[in-house]
Formats: sequence, structure tokens, C-alpha cells
Amino acid sequence: MLNFFKKQNILTHDGKFHADDVFSVATLSILNDGKIKITRSRNPETIEKFLKAGDIIVDNGRDYNPEKNIFDHHQEGGAGARESGVPYAGFGLIWKHFGRQVCLKEIKKQNSEFKKAEENKTADELNLNETVEYVWQQVDSGIVSNIDATDTGYTDYYSEKTHSSAFAPDKIVGSFVPNWREDYAEADKIFANLSKAAEILIKREIKVSYDRFLAKNIIEETYQNSPDKRLIIFKRGYPWKEILVEKPEPLYVVFPTINNDGWMVQAVPVKKDSQEVRKPFPQSWRGKTDSELEKVSGVKSAKFCHNAGFLAGAHDFEGIKQLAQKALD
Repeated sequence: MLNFFKKQNILTHDGKFHADDVFSVATLSILNDGKIKITRSRNPETIEKFLKAGDIIVDNGRDYNPEKNIFDHHQEGGAGARESGVPYAGFGLIWKHFGRQVCLKEIKKQNSEFKKAEENKTADELNLNETVEYVWQQVDSGIVSNIDATDTGYTDYYSEKTHSSAFAPDKIVGSFVPNWREDYAEADKIFANLSKAAEILIKREIKVSYDRFLAKNIIEETYQNSPDKRLIIFKRGYPWKEILVEKPEPLYVVFPTINNDGWMVQAVPVKKDSQEVRKPFPQSWRGKTDSELEKVSGVKSAKFCHNAGFLAGAHDFEGIKQLAQKALD
């Protein structure tokens, strides 16, 4: 049983570090409010010392036994795999066992409504368990699976078009590994700094996933209430793709620009991360801007149309509705 009210000792391997061990330590640091002590060593005596003390060993020790707080995947047979097929690396194991606690902690910290609900014992009304599970799963299927797939050499993850545009944290971490002209003595310090940076990214992933959860009902209600379900109009920039690609009718989605200086209309892709769209904008619009686009589209406030025909913009709401309607017709 871990005590996250005292400084937590964490052991990982020394030598070349990777996103796997960096992000594992970052996750545990978030859970323990930064009160951690990192040891990097493969020395068998050090590993035995941590095992006897019940401290956490991650990506090291060639064993996976949650009861003993050891979370490695390098042993023969590995440490199992997700339903998606992505094998667990150290980060995935830490996220599997502690990720929900981290999500709950961050959701409460970032959102005052959960603090009030907890005080009033009305957390169930906010679907707290459902919220945490959704956020945990979103982070696991995103950055955690990305890192685990890289660390375990699971090439099927990257052969799927769904993940072809996924960013690669391991390459970012790898760029900081001391090279042949640098002093390895700085490695522990670099590792600690990278873990702090990873904390920021994990917290951001949790927040984005939580905000996506809050948007689900708004997106669904907007779709259901749209008089013409080929065109869905949002007054804010909600993360709509995950939901609307599963609906058969939507062709275009209208939303304001991120800095509210105009409006966009985007063609709905055939799949969430696909570049192919259901109905691209007219060929005659593509690549044109301002007066040139106004002339060919017949819309006075038209601003631009992307060369690939999946996105167009206008200076005002009436203009964007007109562009969308003309594209539909």
C-alpha cells in the first residue's frame, strides 16, 4: 500500500532514458504532489532494497507485480497487452494502476464544481466515476499507448492510418539523451527536468480530455436539434469530430475562429483522423481568398478556401452560413 503523504522513493533504470520511464516518474510525481525521490540504477542490490522497502520500481527489475510495487515489462512474456493490442510498457502499467487517481486529482484541482460536489457529497450527480473513466481512457489510448507502442516495438500501432499523425514523445525525450560529446554525469539532472516537463503535458492531456467529456452532450444536442443535419452549427469550437463522424448526415460544420475574428466551415471527414472528407468544397473556390473568393462564390464576406477543399472561412456569421449553404447545393 503506497503512502502518498510522504516522500515516495522511485527506482527506474540508469543508462539511456526514454519517454517510458520519464513519463512514468512524472505520473507518480503528480500523484504525490512532487514529493518524490528518483533513483536510477540497475544494480541488483538496489532493486532488492526497493523491493524490501515496498517502494516503487518502474521499467526496471524484470517483473510485473503490483502487490510488490514493481512495474516492468522487460521480462520474458512481457506484461500483457490492451484490448487494442498495444502491449504495456512501464508507463502503461503505471497509468493502468495509478492513472485514475491522477485523473481524479487533476479534475478536482482544475474544476471548482467537483470540489463543491465533494464537500456537499453530491459527486454522483456529476457522474464523477464516468468522467474519470472517460478521461483515463482518452489519455491511455492517446499519449500512453503512443509511448508504450514505441517502447515495446509494436509497429502495428503506427501502421494504422489512425495513428499516422500521432506525435512522438519518445523522439522528444531521446533528443535530450547525452550524446558522445556530452557528459553522462548530467543524465540524472536531465531526467528529472524532463519528468517535470512531462508532468505539464500529462496534466494538459487530462484537462483536454475532461473538456472533451463536457462537450459530448452539447455536441449531441446540437446535432439532434439541427433542422438540416447536413449542416451543424456551433457557437463555440467544440471537439466535434469524434461524435459527428459517427453520424450519417453531417457534411459541414460551422464554428467561430479560435480568436473570434471570423467564422469557419469545415467538411466532415470520412473518419476521425482521415484527410478524406465526405463532400469537399467546390474546386473553383480552392486556394482563393478575399475578393477573388467573393467573386467565384457569390458571398461578400468570404475570406478563404483551403487548397485541399476541406476548410473555408468568412468574416461574419451570415457569410459563413451562405458559403456552407452554397457548398451543400
